[in-house]
Amino acid sequence: MSMLVFRKNLFLLVIFFSLTFPTHAPAGQGDLISARIGMEVVSQGAVRQAKSRDRIRSGDELRILVVPEQDSHVYAIYSNSKTAQLINRDQAHQKVISNSLKVFPSTKELYQSDGLDPNEMFTVICSPDPIEDIIKLFDNGETSQTEWLELRNRLSAKNNLGMSERVEKNISTGGTVRGHGLESDSEFDISSIRISSGKSIVSKHYRFHVQK
Repeated sequence: MSMLVFRKNLFLLVIFFSLTFPTHAPAGQGDLISARIGMEVVSQGAVRQAKSRDRIRSGDELRILVVPEQDSHVYAIYSNSKTAQLINRDQAHQKVISNSLKVFPSTKELYQSDGLDPNEMFTVICSPDPIEDIIKLFDNGETSQTEWLELRNRLSAKNNLGMSERVEKNISTGGTVRGHGLESDSEFDISSIRISSGKSIVSKHYRFHVQK
């Protein structure tokens, strides 16, 4: 057999095996859950994006903006120094459609700080699968802050990303997104919200120091 014929047959053999036994990357490798999660502060008529650690005044109003990149269950938890509650409990069993904007509490309502506690926290979690531990914890309406923090830490530990894997980048959208279920004339600016990612869930935490 000549060298030319041998190389030709070897080339055809390689093609045959590559088609018959395709190779795949390990399941789940590179697959991250992503969402755009932000909060707006409405104070004295002015609207601004909230920071992860921020200051607000008693009477200021807040809304949560979520745009998941996969169909996702969204959990919005409010907590202070004593208690915690799942503030979208009635909607937690419903998935938010991918790439659509969901506003909490609604497009026409806002949460208002009463100033009774100097520290108010919001945690927003997106998950393609139901998180039964959250539903169970808030089955009676509210729970202690201690119990909620324990669960939040467990969820964070399971979802922890190495520094090389952590994803958080600016959105490349044109500035506004029309949300699923929004009124035709309603638009919310999401141009400054970042995309965050996680292994199995996406979570974002906001802590507000409330000034009376």
